Amino acid sequence: MALNCSDIRVMSFAFDYQTTADSAAPEQPRPRQQLGSACESCRRKKLRCDRGQPSCMACVAAGVPCVMRSSCPPRGPKKGHLKELRNQILALETRLNEQELGATNQRPRSRRRTNSSNSDDDGNNERTQETQASPIPAAALTPVSIELPPWSAPMSNFLAPTVTMEPVGEDIPQAMIPTGLERVPVALHLTAIMCSDLDQLYFDRVHNFAPMLQRFRYLSWSKQPNKTRGKICLQYAMWTLAAALSSQFQFLRGQLYTEARQSLDALEMENQDMCIERVQAWLLISLYEFMSDFYQRGLVSVGRAFRLVQLMRLHEIDKLPITGGQGDLIDIESTRRTFWMAYTIDRFTSAQDNLSLAINEKQIKTRLPAPHSQFMSGRPATMCFLSEVIAGIDSEQPGNSATDLTMCPFTQSIIVATMCGRALGLKQRFVSQQAYQDVITEFYLRYRTLNTFLTARIKILSMQISSTSEHPDALLLFLTLATYMIVFMLYETIETIPLGTEESHTLLLGHEQRSLDAVHELDVLASMLTQVNHFQMHPFTPIPLLLSARYCLTHLGSNDAYSNLVITITKALEGLTIVNSLAQNSLRALGMNVPNFRVGL
Repeated sequence: MALNCSDIRVMSFAFDYQTTADSAAPEQPRPRQQLGSACESCRRKKLRCDRGQPSCMACVAAGVPCVMRSSCPPRGPKKGHLKELRNQILALETRLNEQELGATNQRPRSRRRTNSSNSDDDGNNERTQETQASPIPAAALTPVSIELPPWSAPMSNFLAPTVTMEPVGEDIPQAMIPTGLERVPVALHLTAIMCSDLDQLYFDRVHNFAPMLQRFRYLSWSKQPNKTRGKICLQYAMWTLAAALSSQFQFLRGQLYTEARQSLDALEMENQDMCIERVQAWLLISLYEFMSDFYQRGLVSVGRAFRLVQLMRLHEIDKLPITGGQGDLIDIESTRRTFWMAYTIDRFTSAQDNLSLAINEKQIKTRLPAPHSQFMSGRPATMCFLSEVIAGIDSEQPGNSATDLTMCPFTQSIIVATMCGRALGLKQRFVSQQAYQDVITEFYLRYRTLNTFLTARIKILSMQISSTSEHPDALLLFLTLATYMIVFMLYETIETIPLGTEESHTLLLGHEQRSLDAVHELDVLASMLTQVNHFQMHPFTPIPLLLSARYCLTHLGSNDAYSNLVITITKALEGLTIVNSLAQNSLRALGMNVPNFRVGL
């Protein structure tokens, strides 16, 4: 049948009309699959299941068995779980408020209400009563990986005089700090992540100036549930100092210190066997006390460490040849470093207060510490003795290890501490016996030896500081400050010696010029302290600043540089007061009016 043009136009119009009508019609929504009706394979792969029997097409195509569940477990949290979480939050907030207000000065606490529905508001009173009637649920906190044995839990059964927690005023935003001798229980709630952060902070900020522990060896035993009592004490001491040098854990420093101190006192009272962890813990605790306005208590604590060092004969570690495996070498190196840490603390604290030295340099039979990289990697390294280093400097032998610029900073701190102890001994001996001619002759001999020693060390440290002037190293900066402090100590001693000969007069004039040069160098170094993170400063940084300022105050009339240095040192100490109480005490010793507050952020 033939179609004419008019028929074709009519059919085309009818087709277009039908197409337009179909597209204009609303699209029917795709039916949603019934919840819970998909098979296990399709549910896991998030596929649409056709629920075919005995197997859906997706399972047939994949070649896997089709498993269909008859019922679907309920979704969402269990009934009452959200209510329990709210109760736990309220309980934790209550505990934090109690810690901030103090155990002896509790004030009414304001309960916080969260924005919730009307049904939550109706049950608010019921939740508050449940929170006050029951302690914090065990599920509220992830328990720390260490488990304290019975001897360290209540402590009241073992200790009579101990420390208490001082309530903190609103104007001092820091944790409660132990100040008295009245006992209160310590409740520490440390999560695993908090312990890991404290460990990291210790090795980032404390290990730089107290490198006694091998990191991987510590991490291997720190997670063990059954640690020795000495290791538990050490761990709390590490966390105490780490919290003191951080901003986020300031609220824990007081409690950590109390726990560490009580644990150490318990070991002392029970007369436990001596171990290296006890020495390390006492050294770290003493550093914390020096920085936290407990200076005299710190001297007593470090005195305990000195006695343990002597009883354990750590000054004679290398008196006999060492035999043993790789693990023994790491432990021995850690023991060496513990001894040298005690040695440096002894020298610097004695210099500040003009005290007698506790460790005799002539009796030391322990080698200097190995380089940091070899200690961390566990590789053996045979180092020389301190006496050999000093002899090498005296003879100015080329290529000697003492003048090597690659010497690790900890070894350099030992050498600077040795110079500090020798200058102190020179002052204490010859000032009281200056009337005898033979004593004066001996003084000149010792002075020349120490002066050669000091000159070589200043040259090396100055080169290292100048190479890192844009980003100065905190430990090297402290050691350089200490060397110039020793210059002033020697000059003060020379001034007390009678000028009986032309040689003594020449010596006095030469050292006077040298001390003036040291004043100019110190002015630059003290200004560089503002470029260093205060949390990374050596805790004894205020000591060379204080002794240098004292020297300048006695020579103000001789040159304007002395008064300028006093101003620079005062500003540097003021900047350190926020983290180090030694800086506050130093300002008071210089006659500055410093507010009496405890260090903390």
